Formats: sequence, structure tokens, C-alpha cells
Amino acid sequence: MESKFVLETLHGPDTPMLALEDKKSYSIGRGDENELSLPKGATVSRNHAIITMQLTLSGKVWMLRDNGSRHGTYLNGIKLKEEQAVRLRSADLISIEPYTFQVVDYAQDHMFTETYDDAKAIGGTSILRVDRTQGGVSLAQERLEALLECSRVIHRAESELEMAEALASAASAGTAFSNVAVIRPVGGSRIEMLAAKGRISLDNASNISRSLLDAAMEGEPVRF
Repeated sequence: MESKFVLETLHGPDTPMLALEDKKSYSIGRGDENELSLPKGATVSRNHAIITMQLTLSGKVWMLRDNGSRHGTYLNGIKLKEEQAVRLRSADLISIEPYTFQVVDYAQDHMFTETYDDAKAIGGTSILRVDRTQGGVSLAQERLEALLECSRVIHRAESELEMAEALASAASAGTAFSNVAVIRPVGGSRIEMLAAKGRISLDNASNISRSLLDAAMEGEPVRF
């Protein structure tokens, strides 16, 4: 199945998006002439970067290249060298400060689930950080055992899903929480559920709010 890549904004002063379709190239920059125009980005160069299509034996691929921008273009946290073309893949993160875009493959849309919007819920949603010291010596021992078992399973894991399952099991055992999920954000309000324990995922439907997702993306374990 041929990929249908779309660049979706994860962070930035506004939320532009760009669908990579039949054109052979798409330019990115602050100027209005760009297909992905970012006029609100003070650190974005006028012609910052370009995405070009290449035909290979395996089909169509998209390449990202920095155009000698002042502040650089980053792919998955690595700064591209000037005029260096790098292939884009699904779930890649493109950073052109102050924007971060994610490459979303709409051809894989059936793999993703929607988080629910709890912004209008009565009373809102209470999100709490997991206390790393809560539970005393007994829970600390359980966490250590869970961590050791998790490290053994991860070492044996032959796929990303097996690794995610090990993380979910360790998190459940080490925190005594029955509802645990390991997810990957794929742009907008959609996520890919890699592993889950308990009622957080029922009948392949996500029971994760956008507030919970936003809090988790700050890099700390959270609960609600």
C-alpha cells in the first residue's frame, strides 16, 4: 500500500499542515511563496527547507533537505547538514523552530484511535503526576522487581510491540495501577495504542482524554 504522508503540527504558534501528494517538491519557509508557509515563525528562514519526491524500485519516497537555513532543520532531534537529503518515514518528527511537525501516514489510519475531548466536561479532568516515592519500602521492592523483569523482557524482545507490552506490564506491577497504556502520538488527537492493561482500552477503543495525553507528552508518568 502506497504511503499518504501528511505533515501535522505538534507544536507551534499556529497549526498548519501539508499533504504530500503529486507534486515533485514542496518548499517550507516564512515566505508566502512556500507550500508550507510559516509566517509566524520568527526564526524560520524565508526558504528554510524543501521536501522532494523520488521514485525508487520500491515506489515513491519523500526526502527532506535543509536549504542553508540560519537556525537549522532537525529530523528526530538530529540537525541536518546543509543540502543533505534524508528520507522521511511515518512518525518522523521535523523540527523547524518554533514548530514541530509529525509525519503521519494516512494510509495507516486504521491503526490509530482518537483521544476524546474532555475540555467541556463538567468539572474538567484532574491530572496528577505519579509520585515516585509513594508506597515506602514494600512498593520500592516491587518496583525494583518489575524493572528487572522489564529489562529482561526488553532484552529478549524482537519487536516494538513486545517491548511496549513489557513496559506496560512493568508499569502496572510497579505502580499498582490496573489501567496502563503505552502509546505513540501520531498527530492531532490521534494515537497508536502499542500496549494496554485494564479498562483503558476496551474493544480496541481508546479511553484516553486529550488532557491526559498532553500531560504525558511532557515526559513524566501521569494518572487521572
